[in-house]
Amino acid sequence: MLLRTILGASIASSVASVAVAGAWTEPKGEGQAILTGAYSHSGKGYASDGRVVDIGRYDKTTLSLLIEYGLTDRTTLFAKPELRAVDLKAPGGTTQRSRGLGLSEFGVRNRFAKMGGWVIAAQASGFAPGSSNKSTNVAQAGATDAEADARLLAGRPLPLPGDGGFIDVQGGYHLRAGAAPNEYRADVTVGWRPKRTVLVYAQSFNTWADGRGRGFYDNYQYHNLSLNGAVDIAQKVRLQAGVFGTASGRNALRERGVTIGVWRRF
Repeated sequence: MLLRTILGASIASSVASVAVAGAWTEPKGEGQAILTGAYSHSGKGYASDGRVVDIGRYDKTTLSLLIEYGLTDRTTLFAKPELRAVDLKAPGGTTQRSRGLGLSEFGVRNRFAKMGGWVIAAQASGFAPGSSNKSTNVAQAGATDAEADARLLAGRPLPLPGDGGFIDVQGGYHLRAGAAPNEYRADVTVGWRPKRTVLVYAQSFNTWADGRGRGFYDNYQYHNLSLNGAVDIAQKVRLQAGVFGTASGRNALRERGVTIGVWRRF
């Protein structure tokens, strides 16, 4: 029962976000495509009181493609389809597997203000349900119901050594259909460019359930951290790699993982 509660909170989470556009929008007629592979493992989880507990084994592999396009200088359209493979095994149980589409995101971001060096934007997106393996409960814990997200974003350059840096702050509300509760979300990215062709950035992803859901969905929260590096290998091509993990939580997985990505501007 504890494993199902934890998975209900965490199986749809995505800490392996590599896009750092944040509040900034793409120039009109330009954009970028980011292909990202991620792997995460968890043999531990956080109980309702925050204690680390054994949950068996949880492994997730994803392949996603983020495409952003500047409809105008102020408005960017984006889409992010995803393929996902999940394996889990409860203590003493058999391994259950799910393969197929994860949640695919489609949305729009609009920059509506600039003030004191800050760029302010609003973003709205919807998530198409993923596929599920009906013989298991794996994908049904979060990936097979529609979702939606609305958030405000603010970003500004930072006067760091080298080629400077930036900070991006986001806060929003995430709607989840079905039995899962809705969520409050807050994300922060801090980036540094030691030189023009190199980017190092750290991210914090934070999620709080808006109360309990139905069935085995309990109240939960989790706080993920990631550290990434990206290097330009051509004029419009960048390679990225990073690590991520869950720093704390309640009724949540304690994930540890890696990402690798290719960024291409167009």
